[in-house]
Amino acid sequence: KMLIDIKNEAENEQAITLLEQLMNLSERTPKQDAIYELLIVLIEKFEREFYKTTLENQPGSMLSFLIEQQDLQSI
Repeated sequence: KMLIDIKNEAENEQAITLLEQLMNLSERTPKQDAIYELLIVLIEKFEREFYKTTLENQPGSMLSFLIEQQDLQSI
């Protein structure tokens, strides 16, 4: 299944799960890196649109949390 856009919360959860799996790899292939970057863009877009009022009231998002966790782990 080709992921073009995240349309609902279930697809967003699936994308986050895949992103976490890719994040936890010690080394990624170029194809996995491309998928990783694409997932970040798609998740951010979905969260910005779907959770707009929530994100305005609460400046963090699940994606930001995951990215922060990855940065902390790679230091």
